[in-house]
Parts: sequence; C-alpha cells; structure tokens
Amino acid sequence: MTRRLLSLLGLAASLTLSTSAARADVPPDLSPEAAATTDSESAESESGDGDAAEAESDEGDDDGPDRGDNRVKDHAVGFGYYFTHMRWTATESDTTARVNYHAMAVRYAYYVGQREGFGFMINAAATVPAYAEQSGVSNPGLNVGYNLLNTYERHVGFDVSFLVGTHRRLSDEVAIGGIGVHVGVLKLNDAAFSIHEYIALGASGVFSLRCELTEILTFGVDTNVSVDFYDAVKHRDALDFAFNLGVTASIGLSF
Repeated sequence: MTRRLLSLLGLAASLTLSTSAARADVPPDLSPEAAATTDSESAESESGDGDAAEAESDEGDDDGPDRGDNRVKDHAVGFGYYFTHMRWTATESDTTARVNYHAMAVRYAYYVGQREGFGFMINAAATVPAYAEQSGVSNPGLNVGYNLLNTYERHVGFDVSFLVGTHRRLSDEVAIGGIGVHVGVLKLNDAAFSIHEYIALGASGVFSLRCELTEILTFGVDTNVSVDFYDAVKHRDALDFAFNLGVTASIGLSF
C-alpha cells in the first residue's frame, strides 16, 4: 500500500516538472506579424502621450496674455498757459472782489495702470503769474490790470492733482482722463506791496490727447480744470472759490 502511494506521488511530480519544462522551452514569437503588432501598440502609446502633452499645452495657452502686457506707464512734460479766477467777499466793505491771473506753466503728467482700462494719475505744474486783472474792489483805483513781472519780486504758483484715471485708444490717438483731488498754491511777494497768498483745496479733472511719434515717444495736448473751495490760509476775507484752467503742449514717453 505504501509503495503504491509513493509511486503515485513520484509520477505526479514528474508530470509537473515535464509540463513546466515544456512551457519554458516555448520560443518567443518572432514572426513579422507579431513584430508589427508590437510596433503598433508602441506607436499608439506614444501618440496618446503626445496628445496628452498637447492638451496640457493648450490648457496653458487658454489662460490668456500675461497681466503685465496690459500695463502702461505714461510720462509727459509740457509748456503752456494757466488761468486762475479768484473771488472773495470783503467783510469791511461788503463787496465781492475778483481777480484773474494769467500765467505761464510747465506741467508734468503721469499715468500708471491698464493700457485699456483704469489707473492712477499725478498731474503737477509750476506757474509764473505774469498779468492780473482786478475788479470789484471798493477803491476804484485798484480795479485795473497789473504787470506782475514788473510789480512783484517773487511770483510763483503750484498746481498738483491726484486722480483716478483711464487710458483708452481712439484709432491712432491715445486719450487719458481722470478726476481727483486738487491743491492750488499762489504767492506774490514784494517789499513795497502787500503779500498775496493763496493755498486752497478742491476737485480737479484732466484730459490728455496723445499722438504716437514712435513706439514709445508721444506728443499731444493736455488740459486741466479745477475748482478750489477750501481756503487753507485763514485770511481775514476768506476765499469764496477759485477756478483754474490750464492748457499745455506736451511731449512724453509711453511704455
């Protein structure tokens, strides 16, 4: 009985070894059909990887241009004319005095922000009052015109605005405009005459039209309008309001 079981186990083991050897001895399929099948599967795998990479690249391109491409800085310097109309009420005579100042101005304009959108602006000018016309004073002899260049030793003014603005292209020109806060300063000083001093706060608006000479060089016209209604200097006869208008021809850089 025992011998018969041992013989059966030996027969099973020999059959298992012979089957494994037979499988190991099977040679690989090197036929042209098998090689073509392998190449096709490899090409499909590479094509799939390439399509995935292109899809990822396309998704990256859909993000649009860099935000930095839409930003612009615009600088301009100009020379022109500046007009100021001031009005105040004289408490002693109960009259309304008025004076018009005509000045030469050098103006600087700056814009930074979106090329087709909104941004921040600074508009500043230094003025030289050259002529004044006074009216409404109780003394009729003072209601005349004055050559300020010959009358006062020092005659200077400053004009500064901080604004929220916009930058837009109009066919071949560029338009820049904004509204904001204005500070106006005017001082006339001489040893023989009374000092005329004006520091006031108000609101302003500016508009510039620029033409492009080159890719970055521009020229154009700048205008500014402001109304000041707060007298920062505590005059005996407080300022009612001041109206300012400036026009300059400018040349600038935009990049």
